[in-house]
Amino acid sequence: AGVLLRILLKRLPGDGPTAPLVFAIDDSPTKRFGPHVEGAGTHHNPTPGPAGSKFLYGHVWVCLARLVRHPLRGTIALPLLSQLYIRAKDLGRMAASYGWKFHTKLELAAAQIEWLVQQLGKDHPPIWVVTDGAYAQRPFLKRVMAAGVTVISRLRCDAALWSLPVVLTPGQKKGPGRPRK
Repeated sequence: AGVLLRILLKRLPGDGPTAPLVFAIDDSPTKRFGPHVEGAGTHHNPTPGPAGSKFLYGHVWVCLARLVRHPLRGTIALPLLSQLYIRAKDLGRMAASYGWKFHTKLELAAAQIEWLVQQLGKDHPPIWVVTDGAYAQRPFLKRVMAAGVTVISRLRCDAALWSLPVVLTPGQKKGPGRPRK
């Protein structure tokens, strides 16, 4: 994945030296059939279609992709790194056989962004990560923002937005209100 990242950055550098490098994180379910499919489980189906069910049996992959602009096709995603997400209740035999530990989708995505920052080194343009609303949660946002990455996502329906307070110079009063004691 590191070699692929370097090739992509060399061949598709972006919009300029100071323009941000734009990446995407998303999870994709894939249907699998059979009684002995390792790592498969029942997952929410985001695209059930007219006759589809709300759930599917299969794998879910958390994927990091580089977003680039194509002159004819618009923005396209070039996958760099994918990790298999296995629900805790489906981990059973895999944990014993392979030593796997349970990780949430948010933890997998944050680890992918941390890997990306480590691969890019110290002198890199700003990094923007585009995600859907499922990743606009504290466990993901804390780790990604600590890595110095800007996250672009849909806000949760219960999000509380606040303006930044006005910066006061020393000795300047805030305005009308109750005087200090």
